[in-house]
Amino acid sequence: MADDPNASTEKFLLHSLEKILAEKDVKKSANAPLREACQQALDSLKNELKHKGASTAKVDPNRPLPPPGASGMRVSSEKYFKPFKMACESRSPKVVRTALDSLQKLMAYGHITGTMYAELEGLPDAQRLVDSLVETVCNCFTNETTDEGVQLQILKALLTAVTSTTCVVHERTLLRAVRTCYNIYLTSKNLVNQTTAKATLTQMISVIFQRMESVAQPQDQIEEEAMTEDAALEEEQRQQQQEEEAEEEEADEDEGGGDGGETGGPVQIAAQQEEDDTQHQQQQSSDDEHGDDGNDGGASVVPLETFAATLARSLLSSAIADVTGSPAATAAPTSPEVQQQQQQQQQEIEMREEDLTDEQYGHVYRKDAFLVFRSMCKLSMKDLADEEADPRSHELRSKILSLELQLVILQNAGPAFCNDSLFIDGIKQYLCVALSKNGVSHVPAVFELSLAIFLVLLTKFKQHLKMQIEVFFKEILLSMLETSLSSFQHKWLVIVCLAKITSNPQMVVDLYLNYDCDEYLANIFARMVDDISRVAQGRAASELGATAQQEHNIKVKGLESLVAIMRAMDDWTRPMLEELTARTVKDANSLQTEAHSDAVSLSSEAQRQADALDDEIAQFESRKQKKELLEAGIELFNKKPKKGMQVLQSKGFVGADPADVARFLLDETRLDRAAIGEYLGDGDQHCIDVMHKYVDLTDFTQTRDFLSCLRHFLGNFRLPGEAQKIDRIMEKFASRYCELYKDNGIFASADAAYVLAYSIIMLTTDLHSSKVKRKMTKEDFIKMTRGINENRDLPRDFVTSIYDDIAKQEIRLKGGTAAPRPAVEQLTNARTRQALYHEERRNIEASAEAAMTRAGTGKSSKRFLRATHVEHVRPMFKVVWTSLMAAFTIPLNSTNDQHVVDLCLEGLRLCIHIACIFSMDLERGAFVPALAKFTNLSSPHEIKGKNVDAIRCLLDVAAKEGDFLQDSWKDILACISQLELVQIVGAGKRARNAEAISQTASQDIVVATDRIFMLSRNLNGTAVVDFVRALCEVSMYELTHYNPPRKYTLTKTVEIAYYNMERVRIQWAHIWAVMGEHFNRVGCMQNQDVAFFAVDNLRQLSIKFLEKGELANYSFQKDFLRPFEYIMQHNKAVAIRDMVVRCVAQMVQSKANNIRSGWKNIFFVFSLAAADTDRNIVTMAFTTTKHIFDQYFSKRNDHRASLIAASFMDAVNCLTEFACNTHFPELSMEAIRQLRVCATTVADAPDLFVNPLEEDKGEPKIWVKGWFPVLFGLSRIITRCKMDVRTRALTVMFEVMKTYGETFLSQWWTDLFRVVFRIFDSKKLQDMTSQQERIEWMSTTCTHALRSIIDVVSQFFKTLEDCVIDDLFTLITWCIMQENEQLARAGTECLHILVMNNGADFEDTTWELAVRTISNLFDQTAPKELYEFAASPQQQLQQQQQLGAGVVEDAHDSGDLSGADKASVNGANGTAVAVAATTAATTAAVSSAVAGETGDSGTGSTDAGAAAANTAETDGGDGATAKAQHQRAEATEQKGAEEEREEKEAVAVADTPSSKESKKATPTKASPSKPSPKQQQQQQQQQQGRPRMTSKEQRSREKAHQQQLFNAIVIKSVVQLELIQTVEWIVLSSTKPSSQVVHNRTLKDVPLTPSKHQTDLTSARVAAQQLALSQPLDEAGEMFERLTSPRLLVLLDCLLRSHEFARKFNLNMELRTRLWKAGFMKNRSKPNLLKQETTALACALRILFRIYEAKNRADVHGDVEQRLLATCTSTFDHFLTAITKDTREVWTPLMCLLIRELLALPDAKFAVHGAAHYDALTECITLAFDSPLGNLGFLLGSFFQRTRNFQFNAPA
Repeated sequence: MADDPNASTEKFLLHSLEKILAEKDVKKSANAPLREACQQALDSLKNELKHKGASTAKVDPNRPLPPPGASGMRVSSEKYFKPFKMACESRSPKVVRTALDSLQKLMAYGHITGTMYAELEGLPDAQRLVDSLVETVCNCFTNETTDEGVQLQILKALLTAVTSTTCVVHERTLLRAVRTCYNIYLTSKNLVNQTTAKATLTQMISVIFQRMESVAQPQDQIEEEAMTEDAALEEEQRQQQQEEEAEEEEADEDEGGGDGGETGGPVQIAAQQEEDDTQHQQQQSSDDEHGDDGNDGGASVVPLETFAATLARSLLSSAIADVTGSPAATAAPTSPEVQQQQQQQQQEIEMREEDLTDEQYGHVYRKDAFLVFRSMCKLSMKDLADEEADPRSHELRSKILSLELQLVILQNAGPAFCNDSLFIDGIKQYLCVALSKNGVSHVPAVFELSLAIFLVLLTKFKQHLKMQIEVFFKEILLSMLETSLSSFQHKWLVIVCLAKITSNPQMVVDLYLNYDCDEYLANIFARMVDDISRVAQGRAASELGATAQQEHNIKVKGLESLVAIMRAMDDWTRPMLEELTARTVKDANSLQTEAHSDAVSLSSEAQRQADALDDEIAQFESRKQKKELLEAGIELFNKKPKKGMQVLQSKGFVGADPADVARFLLDETRLDRAAIGEYLGDGDQHCIDVMHKYVDLTDFTQTRDFLSCLRHFLGNFRLPGEAQKIDRIMEKFASRYCELYKDNGIFASADAAYVLAYSIIMLTTDLHSSKVKRKMTKEDFIKMTRGINENRDLPRDFVTSIYDDIAKQEIRLKGGTAAPRPAVEQLTNARTRQALYHEERRNIEASAEAAMTRAGTGKSSKRFLRATHVEHVRPMFKVVWTSLMAAFTIPLNSTNDQHVVDLCLEGLRLCIHIACIFSMDLERGAFVPALAKFTNLSSPHEIKGKNVDAIRCLLDVAAKEGDFLQDSWKDILACISQLELVQIVGAGKRARNAEAISQTASQDIVVATDRIFMLSRNLNGTAVVDFVRALCEVSMYELTHYNPPRKYTLTKTVEIAYYNMERVRIQWAHIWAVMGEHFNRVGCMQNQDVAFFAVDNLRQLSIKFLEKGELANYSFQKDFLRPFEYIMQHNKAVAIRDMVVRCVAQMVQSKANNIRSGWKNIFFVFSLAAADTDRNIVTMAFTTTKHIFDQYFSKRNDHRASLIAASFMDAVNCLTEFACNTHFPELSMEAIRQLRVCATTVADAPDLFVNPLEEDKGEPKIWVKGWFPVLFGLSRIITRCKMDVRTRALTVMFEVMKTYGETFLSQWWTDLFRVVFRIFDSKKLQDMTSQQERIEWMSTTCTHALRSIIDVVSQFFKTLEDCVIDDLFTLITWCIMQENEQLARAGTECLHILVMNNGADFEDTTWELAVRTISNLFDQTAPKELYEFAASPQQQLQQQQQLGAGVVEDAHDSGDLSGADKASVNGANGTAVAVAATTAATTAAVSSAVAGETGDSGTGSTDAGAAAANTAETDGGDGATAKAQHQRAEATEQKGAEEEREEKEAVAVADTPSSKESKKATPTKASPSKPSPKQQQQQQQQQQGRPRMTSKEQRSREKAHQQQLFNAIVIKSVVQLELIQTVEWIVLSSTKPSSQVVHNRTLKDVPLTPSKHQTDLTSARVAAQQLALSQPLDEAGEMFERLTSPRLLVLLDCLLRSHEFARKFNLNMELRTRLWKAGFMKNRSKPNLLKQETTALACALRILFRIYEAKNRADVHGDVEQRLLATCTSTFDHFLTAITKDTREVWTPLMCLLIRELLALPDAKFAVHGAAHYDALTECITLAFDSPLGNLGFLLGSFFQRTRNFQFNAPA
C-alpha cells in the first residue's frame, strides 16, 4: 500500500530538520534560537505522523515525492519553515548550505507550489510561500565575502525556483532572483561560481521567455510540444541519474559529495550551454529565414526546457543524496491512480496560473519576460569611462553580461516575442537606445556584442525596426568604418559583421529595397558597398597604423564581403536564369517543332500575379529615380544653396512658399549645415522670409533657458561667416524668444536678447578657437554685457552661468559635427589619436541616440518590405557597380596574392554575370574589358600567373555567359586572338616569364578556347549572331593591322560556320547575314592571298551548304551565295575574279542537282563576269552558262522546272550581259542566239512558267516570268550595244514578236510596247556623248525599229488597235519632228504605210486620230521661223531678254546642214529652202520654237537624186506613188563620199568649244518638259564659271547657232514636202499593184489640125499631142472612200495652208534677200519654197476634183465647187502675174494638171469652169512670146477646141 503523500512530505521535512540539528555549528550557543525552532518543528511533525499512523523511517531522497494533496493549502511559516529561514540567516556556511539544499529539493520535487500561501501574523494571503522562500534564499547572499558553497546553493535554489513548473515566481520575486544571480556573477571571485551564475542566468532567462512563448502558442501546438518535451525529459533523466550514481559512489558522504554535486553539475551544464549557444548561433547565422520561423532556437521547447529540467534534476538529486546518504536509485513506477491525481492537480495549477493576468501586460508570463528584458537593457546602458576599462571591473563585466543575456534572449526569441507589440516597443525604446550607446564603445568586447545583437535584430526583427536599423547602419556601423580614428579592431569587427550580413541574399536585397529606394532614408546598401570597397582597396587600413598582415587581412575580408554580395545577387537571380534557360530551350524547340498549346499559355491567375510584380518593380524604380533626383538637388544645394533650392522646387520636392522651404530645411537631415546657414543668411528677400519662417518653426518649448534655446537653435545649422548674415539671424532669434517668453523677467526688450545672443557667439569663438591666444575672462564677458538691458545690467548670476556653460562646452551642431580629417602626425600619436577618437565617438553616440529617438517620426513608411522579385537586382547592381569595379580591379592590379586574385576574379565574373543576365550594356561594357585588360595579353613579356588566371576566368565567362555577352564578345575574342599569338610567339622565345607564358598554352586553356567555339552551337539565336559579329570584327582587325595579315580568327569563322550550319534556317540566315558581309569585305581586300583564302573557304562552305538541298520557294541558298556576287562586283583583281568564276563553275558541275534559289546568284556572278575584259573569265563564265542552258534549260529533266521557275529571268539577264560585251562580238551573237532559244523554250513549255494556284487569281504569269524577260533583255541589248549587235537583237526581238504574237494578250502588248518605245527615249539621246552617235542611232536603229513596229502593228492590228494605236501615232509624230531627215522621212513613210495597210480596218476614232495627227504635223513642221527675221530691232531685243542667253547656248547640240545638203535641197530643183539669220533675236526665237524637240539635230541628207526626181515631176505633172517610193528607196541607199563629208562637217560643228559646253537635246513638242534640276544646276555652274567671251568668240558662236537653226529649217521644209506627198498617197494612191489598177478617166483625142494639112512636122506635133492627151487621169484610191468629206476637207485645208505659206514666202523678196545676205546657201540663188508651193497646190487640186466628181459626195459639191473656183482662179492669177520666166518651168506641170482636170469635167461642170477661166486661159497663150509652152500648148488647144461647143458670157 502506497504511503500517504502528505506523510511523505512531513517525513522529508523531519529528516531535513534533523540534519540541520546534526550540524556542529548549530550546537553553539549563538544558534540556540535555531535549535529551539528546529526542535519545535520536529515535535510537531512527529505528532502529526503519529496521529496519521505513518512511520518515521527515512525516505529515499532520490525518489520523487508526490505533490501536496490539495491546492491553495495554508502552510504555517512559523511552525515548519521558520527553522529553515533561521538556518539561512545563521553565520555557519554549512548550516546555510544544508538549509538551502533542503529548500531547493522541496521546490524541485513540487512540495512547494505557487498555490501555497504563508500564514504570517494572522494574514492568510499576505505572501505566497514561494516568494517568501526566494526572498530568504536571496538574503543569503550579502556580498563577495559570502561562502562560495553557499553561492552555489543559492544559484541552485534560485534556478529551481525560477525553472520549476509547480512553484513559479513572478514579477518582483523573479527580478530579485535574477538580480541575485547577476550579483553573484559580478562579485564572486571563483571562476566556477561565475560560470555557474552565468549559466544559471542563461537558463532562467530561457525558461522565462519559453513560458511566455508557451502561453502565446495555440493549444494544439503546446500539446504537441509537451509530448515531445516529456519524451526528451524521460531520456535525459535516465542518463542524468546514471551519471550521478557514479558520482555519489566516489563522493564523501558528509560534505564533499554535496559540494562536488553542487559545483560539478552547474559547471558542466554551463559549459554545455555555452557550447550549445555557440552552435545555435552559427546555425542561426546560416539560416536565411530564421526570423520568420516559429520553431527556431529558443522558441523550441526541447533544448531550453531540457537544459532547465536537467539542471534542476541534478541539483535535486544531489540534495536528496546529501540527506539520505544513499546512492541514487531509479524512481519507482507510479500507480495509475497517482498519475490521474497528478494530472488533475497539474490542470488545476495551470488554470490558477492562467488567472494571473495584468491589465497592462496581459498574462503574467508576458509581464515577467518584459520586465527581465527591460532590466537587461537598462543594465547595458550604463556608461563606461573613456579610459581603458579593466576587464575585471564590475561595470564592464556587468555591461558584457547584460549584452550577452540580451543576445541569448534575442537568439532564442520565438514568434510571440518577435511579433508582440510589447516586446517590439521595448526593443525600440530600450534595446535600440542601448545599442546606440554600446555600438560606439571603445571596448572591443562590448562593441562585438553590440554588433552580434544588431545582427540578430536585423535577422529576426527587421520587419519592425526599419527606422532603427537605418540609424544603426548610418550612424554607427558605417560611421565606425568610415572614420579614420577608430581602431583596427573596431573596423575588423565591423567588416566581419558586414560580411555576415552580405552572406544572406534576402537580407542584401531587402536592404536595398527598403532604404536605397526610399527617398527619405539613407542609401544603406550603396554606402555599405562603397565603404567595403574602400576597405578592399586598402584605403582604410592604411590610416590605422596597422601591420602589413592586418592590412592584408582586412582587405581580404573586404573582398570576401563584396564577393559575398555578388554571390547573394547571383543566388537571388538564379530562378531568373533558370527561367531564361528554359525559355531559350523552349524557343529553340518551337522553331523546329510545334509546341503544345498547354505548354505555351499561362493561366489567368499567374498572369495577373506577374503583372502585379511588374507593377511593383516599376514602382520601386520610380521611387529610386525620384530619390536620385532629390539627392542630386540636395548635393547641388550643399554646393550652391540658392541654385540647388531652385532645382528642388522645379522638381516638386519643395514648395514655393517660404514656410515649405523652412520646413524642408528643418526636416531634411541630408542638407549640409553650412549650406543651410548660407541660405538663411542670404540678403535676398525670399531667403529672409524663409529664415523668419525657419525661426518660427523651430521648437523652443523644451526649455525656457536662453542659452539652451540658443544651443538648440544653432544646433541645426552652421552660422555663416559674414557679420551681416549673423546679425539678421540673431535678430530674428531674439525676437522669437522674447515673443515666447515675455514673462521671463530677464530681458526688458528684444534688443537685450539680441545683444546677448551675439555676445555668446563671440564668447564661443573666443574660448574655443585655437587661433585666439588671449582668451576672454569672465569679467571681460560681464563687461561686454553691461548695460545692454535698456541701460541696466543683466543679473550677474545669469551672465556668469552662461560663461561657465560655454567654457565647459561650446555650442555644437546637433548630432556632432563631421570632424575634420586629422593629420598624419595626429594619427601616429597614440594619446592624441585616443583623445580624438573619444571625441568623435561621443559625437557619433549623441547623433545616433538622437536619431534613434526620432527614428519613428519621419515621413518614410515604417513597414519593412520583403523583396520577392529578381528584377530588384538590376537597379542594385546599377548603383554599386562602380565601387565593385574599383574594389576588384585595384587589388588585382597591385597584388600577386593568390587568394586575393581568386577573390577579385570571382567578383569580376559575378559582376559580369549580373550585367549579362539583365542586359546592362554599360556595366557589361566596363567589366568585360577590365577583365580582358588584366589578361595582359597585349604585353606578353609582362604576363604573370595572375594574368593566366584572368585568362581562365575570361574563358569561363565566355563559356557560361555566352547568351548574354552581346557586343562584349569582341573583347573576349580579341583576347583569344592575342592568346593564340602569345602561344605562337612564346613557344619560340626564352623570357624571364617563360613559365607564365608556357601556362597560356596549357592543356586546360587550349581546351577552354576550343570549347568556346564548339559551344557556339548551343548559343541562342540572338547570342550567336553577336558572337559571329564580334568574331568578324576581330578577324578584320587581324587582317588589317598585322603584316603579314593573320588568318586565325578568319579560320575560326569558317569553323563556326561549320558548327552552326545545322541550325534552323531562320537562325542561320541571321548568322550568315553577318558572316557573309565579312566574307564580302575580306574577299575584296587588296591582299590577294587573303582574298583568295576567303574565296576558297567560301567555296568549301558553299559546297557543304548545298549538300543540304533546299525546298521550293525558299531563298536560303541565294542568301548564302551572295558573297560571290559582292566579291565579283567589287574586287577588280583578275585573279580573284577568275577564282570566283571557277568556284561557281565548280558548284554548277558538282552540286547542280541541289541548287534551287542559288541559281540567281550563279547567273548574277556570270552576269558580272560577262562584262569583264579578260577573255578567260568571260569564256569560262559563258561556257558554264551555255552548259546550264544546254543541260537544264533545253533538255527535259527533273531540274528543268525548278531551274526555270527560280531563275529564268536571271538567266536571260546573264545572256543579255554577255551580248552587251563589246570586246567579244562572237559571244554576243551567240548570246542572242541563246535568247532566241529561250523564247522558243517559253513557247514550247508554257506550263513551266505557270503556277496553277496563281492562275486562278489573275492573268497568267507566263508573260512576267517568260516572255517579258526575253523581250526586255533584247531591248537592253538594243539600247546598249554597237550597231551590228543591236541590229541583230532588234531583228530577233521583232521576229519573236511576229512569230509568237498571236498568243499575246492586249495587256502584254501594252507592256511590251512600253519597252519597245524606250528605243526612242529622248533621255537616251541626251546621254549620248557625240553628235555622230545620235545621228547614227536615229538614222539606223530608230528607223529600223519604227518600220518593224509598223510591220508588227499591221500584222496584229485588230489586237493592237485599242492598246497601241494612240502611242503609235505619238511615236510617228516624234520621229517626224526630229531634226534628222532620214528618220523624218521614215516617219512619214510609216505613217503612209500604217494608213494604207490598215485603213480598211480603221475605226472612226482611229481615222479621226490619223487626220488630226497629219493636221498637227502640217502645223508643227511649217518653217515659221523664216518670218521671224522680219522682226524689228526693238522686238528682237525684247525677245532676247525674254528667252535669255542660255536658250541660245542650248542650241549648240543641234546638227549642221552641210553644203551638199543645201545643194540637194535648193540646187537640184530650187524647191527646197535653206534659210539663215544674223540677229540674236531671230536665233532666240527659232531656238524657242524647236525647244520642245527631244532628238538631236542630226542632219541626214536631202539627196540630190531625190530632189532631181521630184523636179522631174514637172514633166507632164503626173506624180505616181510607185515612182515616189522608188525615189525614197534611192535616197535611203545612196551613201557615197558626199554623205561622209557631210557627217564630218556635222561632227566638226558639234565638237566646237562652244557646242561642247552645252550638249543637250530638247524634248519633243509632243511631250514638252523643262530641263531637269541637275541640268539647270549644270547650266548655272557653266554660266557662273565661264569667262567673258571675246567678240570673235561671240561671232563664232552666233555663226554656229545660225547654222544649227538653218539645219532645222531645212528639215522642216523637207518634212512639209513629205507630208504633202503622204497625203497624196493616202487619198489618191491605190493599195493595189500598178498593173492591177484600172484607169477609167481619160481625155478625148481632139486633134488641133485636120489630117489634110499634116506634114512631117505636123505629124510629129499631132503625135506629141495625142501622147499628151492620152495619158490616164488621176483616180481616187481606196482610202478616199474611207475618208469622210469633213476629214478630206481638213486634209485639203492643210495642203492649202502649206501652199499659202510657201507662196507668201516666195513673194517676200525682201526677206529672201536678207536671208541670202546672211550667208546661208552661199553661191546659190535666193532661198525659196517653190516646190512646196506647187506640190501642195497640185495635191489640193487633185483632191478637190476627186471630191467634185464623186457622186456619193453630192452634199459637199456646192462647197467644193466654190473652193475649186476660188483655187483655180487664184492659181491662174498667180501664174500670169507673179511667175517669172525663171520659175515658169516649175509651174507649167501644175498648169497642165489644172487644164487636164478641167477638160475631164462633164459638160455641165466644164461650162461653169470654162466660163470662169476662159480669159485666164486665153492670156496664157501670150506667154509663148518668151518661152515655149510645150504640153501646155496642147492642153490649151484642146480647151479652146472644146469651148467651141459652148457660149460663154463675157465676165462682168
